[in-house]
Amino acid sequence: MRRRLGRAWWITPALAAVLFASWTPVSVQTPKQEPAKTAPVKDPAQLKLEDIQMRMQKKMEEWATAYNDARSKDEKKKLRASRPGPEFVEELEKLAAEAKGTDVGAASWMEILRIGVDKEKSAVIVDTLLKDYAKSPKLAELPFMMGQFMKPEEASAKLADLVKNSPNKDVQAAALYVSAQPLVESMGDEGDPSPELRTTYDRLRKDYGDLNVPFEGGTYKESVDSFYFKVDNLRIGKVAPDFESIDENGAKFKLSDYRGKVVVVDFWGIW
Repeated sequence: MRRRLGRAWWITPALAAVLFASWTPVSVQTPKQEPAKTAPVKDPAQLKLEDIQMRMQKKMEEWATAYNDARSKDEKKKLRASRPGPEFVEELEKLAAEAKGTDVGAASWMEILRIGVDKEKSAVIVDTLLKDYAKSPKLAELPFMMGQFMKPEEASAKLADLVKNSPNKDVQAAALYVSAQPLVESMGDEGDPSPELRTTYDRLRKDYGDLNVPFEGGTYKESVDSFYFKVDNLRIGKVAPDFESIDENGAKFKLSDYRGKVVVVDFWGIW
């Protein structure tokens, strides 16, 4: 009788016994289950602030749409008078009182200043922020507002205190930048930067250059470099920086092509 051989015909009983004796079972380990990570619980006061800010943003977006769609000057005038914000002041004041001494408290007072209240009340808020929240990072925009509610000498002293005492670089930079503005204004159109102004601006560029300037859309380094460029190149008696453009016929030209001639350069734009 012919025997049919399977694929493992070469495994004899003796060899099978040897293989079985030498085989070590492989243990299958079940991967450990990592405990589920729970999202950090937000402070109730922070949640309240975020809720107010979201409602304010929604109101502002609706108002902006209506303002842009307004056809007449009278419509726009009425809308300007009804700009949203004041209706949230009382709620923000209550939250600031509840969260006194915290970043939420500081942020609540800052929101009220952005909305805009009367000058006397604003001055009280500024004093409160400087007294009770001087170390809060939420004060980065405050130096830009202080001049509206304080005399220059008083504002100058408070700005110096912020630079010295705030642990937050954004607050330090803002206070230093704003403190230099009277020095810039005192230059006039043809004056030179004072040693004090150069020291302040050089410090801004070195220590805070990569931080953004509130309300200006650029960094402190860019702002300082722009200032020095204007002083060195865009003053009466300076040679105008060369530039290249295209005329109405599509031909390229440079400003330097007209050196020695009277040239009127008209800069314009549409906003």
